[in-house]
Amino acid sequence: MMNRAVAMVLLLSVVWSLSWPLIKYATFFFGPLTIVAIRMGIAGVALAIFLRVQGKSLPWPPATWLPLLPIAIFGNALPYSLVAYGQLQVPSGLSAVLVSTMPVWTVLLSHFFSNGDRAGERLNAVKLVGALVGLLGIVALVGPTALHGADAALLAELALLAASLCWAIGTIYTSFVKSIPPDQSATMTALLASLFLLPLAGAFEMPLPQDVPWQAVATLFSLGLVATAFGTLLMFRIIAQHGPTLVSLVMYIHPALALCWGAIFFGETLELRHFMAFALILGAIYLINRGRRIALARAAPAAPAE
Repeated sequence: MMNRAVAMVLLLSVVWSLSWPLIKYATFFFGPLTIVAIRMGIAGVALAIFLRVQGKSLPWPPATWLPLLPIAIFGNALPYSLVAYGQLQVPSGLSAVLVSTMPVWTVLLSHFFSNGDRAGERLNAVKLVGALVGLLGIVALVGPTALHGADAALLAELALLAASLCWAIGTIYTSFVKSIPPDQSATMTALLASLFLLPLAGAFEMPLPQDVPWQAVATLFSLGLVATAFGTLLMFRIIAQHGPTLVSLVMYIHPALALCWGAIFFGETLELRHFMAFALILGAIYLINRGRRIALARAAPAAPAE
């Protein structure tokens, strides 16, 4: 079961990490709010078609959407907007460090919602060390210069930290939404996030540029169909089957894979510290999974005496 869970996390990491070069290209033609609103809209429509092919429909009546609003806001609309704002003033290296604190927030916050069958989310020394080792791996990954310039743009740095906290809250909250199946939840949260952002994009980033190449449009569809539709559906399934802590590990693997794509597609050089960082990140994943098994074992009822 754990091997399958790790495979799902790695697949999600690959899907999401590939979105960064696409986003970079899309920003040459569209504003960040417009990119997020359109990609979420495309994802929502694609997932709705996927539901229809399966003989399912959107959750109905609209009152059933209410539990999904926090996911749409804290898991999609708000963090992506905060990241877009933060990256206007914060270097990419420091941005990666700040946003990648999400697993630490998840490990800490999940402890307070770890009763019953959620015993594996309880905090222990092994999980805490694993979270900190993963954070150390991120710092090593982006290099010692990543923290230079801290406090130069405090508000933007706080926005990036807030984005990671939003993702942690959204991930934990998602694990509590049991009334709606994962595929329906993924569809509605994407649609709701798009509806939330479209007015903001219209107010601050309109009109759209006149001469947009087809490659830019294709990029938005790739972001919507692959990174968002497939990625969100996979994320919901991981959370439903294995809990929020495991899916948060994607934020550790993310920067490592992004560096690999840079080496493959843009000829960027991988240094020794990068491989050391990869080892730290893998160690963090092992420790957090190990801590989860320890928490589950401690919570298991003792066998009755013969």
